[in-house]
Amino acid sequence: MAEPPALLRALAERVEASELGDIQLYYFESTKTAGDTILRYELLDRVKPYCLFLSRIEREIIKRSDQEGRKLIYFVPSAFSQSVRYLTVSPMDEHGYFTFGIAKNDNVVSINSALQIDLTGACNAEHLLGHQYSASGGQLDFVRGAYASRGGKSIIALASTAAHGKVSRIVPRLDGPVTTPRNDVQFVVTEFGSVDLKAKSSAERVLALVELAHPKFREDLLAEAKRLHLI
Repeated sequence: MAEPPALLRALAERVEASELGDIQLYYFESTKTAGDTILRYELLDRVKPYCLFLSRIEREIIKRSDQEGRKLIYFVPSAFSQSVRYLTVSPMDEHGYFTFGIAKNDNVVSINSALQIDLTGACNAEHLLGHQYSASGGQLDFVRGAYASRGGKSIIALASTAAHGKVSRIVPRLDGPVTTPRNDVQFVVTEFGSVDLKAKSSAERVLALVELAHPKFREDLLAEAKRLHLI
């Protein structure tokens, strides 16, 4: 949400002057222009933001509002390919904005990342420390599109650890929502190697993903996998 700046400024001015209130604001992703106008913190008792993707602006609002015991940001789970149904109010132009004909192209390679991947292959790329951090965006669209492309490959690439090596990104079970389901994940890559999960059994997935984890977490991951009856 950035254009047109004059409209965002005018809306903010009217809200500030109490000429407008109780506004439900639906948008995909905010920019500095929105943060400096209609998403100013002092206006959010009269403007209710419904966002399809969280940026730095929303994360800062959430951090401040949590400290005050308020809820000011309303996240709408979605994906790029679905957002046109929510946000488009006129026909798309001849250039085809928001079309995702990925699979129509040959040899497409998509590279996405994740905050966590569990031992079944499911990915969380949007939820962190109990809060919505970003959103699913177009990850699943590109994962599926690249895999469906003739000669294509879909890759999830991530560091094996977070928090300066204190936390494993490969986990027994995800802490947040599933951004990309296990059925759709193809290649997974960390600094310890790569694996193609397609056609692997649940037990084979566990053993392969444990090998991609940092060595200091592998024993615990195997123990949890046994406890969860994955192997």
